[in-house]
Amino acid sequence: MKKLAAALMNRGGGGAVGGAVNPLIDKVLPATMKPLLKAGLKVGAGALAPELVPKMKIADSIGAGLVGAAVSDYLRENVEMFKSSPSTAGIGEDLDRGYIIDEDRVNALGVEESPISGNDDQPSGIRIEGEEENPLS
Repeated sequence: MKKLAAALMNRGGGGAVGGAVNPLIDKVLPATMKPLLKAGLKVGAGALAPELVPKMKIADSIGAGLVGAAVSDYLRENVEMFKSSPSTAGIGEDLDRGYIIDEDRVNALGVEESPISGNDDQPSGIRIEGEEENPLS
């Protein structure tokens, strides 16, 4: 069990470190560098990591994490298929107006005010026998 835990920590922790190193490398590389070259350098660094420190078993996992993060970033930024998922497109577009409900849809239903405005919370004027009149009405 101890060997299994050590292997999981080695692989998982190393992969996480490799993924975390990826954006740090971006800060060192020039912003004008072509994205494919930048990704290629990071993949190369990830592949070389285990060779540079062969006595550290975790270097293999760090290199793999760096390669994975570099390829993922490149695909997300440069390949149309990976850019924006159609299932999430348009989410939050109404938030810049300060509300989530689309007024046009509410008005199409014949409602003059937003249902979350609070104006529909007025007392109904119904009086239960034996109670005093509602002070809010």
